[in-house]
Amino acid sequence: MTTQQFKTAYTPAGENAYNNPYLNVLGMKVGVKIAHAQTYGQFSCIETYLAPRQMGPPPHVHYQLDEIMRVIEGTVTVMEGDKVVEIATGGYHFRPRGI
Repeated sequence: MTTQQFKTAYTPAGENAYNNPYLNVLGMKVGVKIAHAQTYGQFSCIETYLAPRQMGPPPHVHYQLDEIMRVIEGTVTVMEGDKVVEIATGGYHFRPRGI
């Protein structure tokens, strides 16, 4: 496997990578802040807003990427394998690929 050297990437506040508009993913407003193409397919960073009691994406698995979530406001409930975990305001949650 060839490892590429990462380059710096910067997305100003209120903007999205490559000046893309927000995407609608299953009713969620999603902004791509750092695109996977900027990190040789190893990482990406998105920003999503959910209304209270709004469902996020259905349970799914990322096989190529790890996932990190930070909750800015409120509480988010996620499935971690076969258990349910709550992430409160200010909390981070890491899900390795394959889970």
